[in-house]
Amino acid sequence: MTGKNLHHVTRVRIQGHMGCSFKESPVWNNTGSSLTFHIPSGDKGSVIVCAVLPDGRCLGKATVTYGSSPSCTGLTPSTTWASGKRKIKVQGSQLEFVEGVVHDHAPQTILTNYSSGSLWYHTPLFEHINQPVTSTVFLRVANQTLACSSQLTYHPDPEFTSYTAIKTGNDLRVTIEKRADELNIATEEILVFGVQEENQDVQCIMETIEKSNGTDSVICEIKNTPNFNINSVRVNLLLR
Repeated sequence: MTGKNLHHVTRVRIQGHMGCSFKESPVWNNTGSSLTFHIPSGDKGSVIVCAVLPDGRCLGKATVTYGSSPSCTGLTPSTTWASGKRKIKVQGSQLEFVEGVVHDHAPQTILTNYSSGSLWYHTPLFEHINQPVTSTVFLRVANQTLACSSQLTYHPDPEFTSYTAIKTGNDLRVTIEKRADELNIATEEILVFGVQEENQDVQCIMETIEKSNGTDSVICEIKNTPNFNINSVRVNLLLR
């Protein structure tokens, strides 16, 4: 709540439009021009909020609208790698009220990003796993947590095993072999660089990922470099 001369406000009153009953919430932080308080739970609809002074007077008249609680119905993608930092989109409703995400294996609150009806976050680390492990995801809303109806599955980090580089005109076509896994990594999640002896990195433009039973092929091209040769490649998993 913001205003002027708020120093003496001790609590905030939340009252329905009919005026029959009200709830009060203590002030947590008061700078004189703004104060912080927790809005108590309530039924869907609008209420009147006012600032209570020590003599009992309640000044001001602001409207707060209660909406339905957020719900989490799905996660896209539904998998992530053990080292974390994969971008996960949360599916559900009323997601604009979500303040953060918590995983059951990592109790710290993860900040979320909300824009145009879409909520997303980056997964936390899951240490010391060598096989798939599921993690329950919770939405943090005020002082409560709400479980998602689907879980997120952690897999060991992707394993890139070898590469080949073939000149095609002025370009260098690079094929990186990766052990097949269940991560369903997209081309926009991978950034590849060719590395020369002088440690000069040149970006390899992603083209496609070809999947097979045992090995996937990550294919990219280093453009317009007729005299460029590489000694190694560096693969980064991106924070999209």
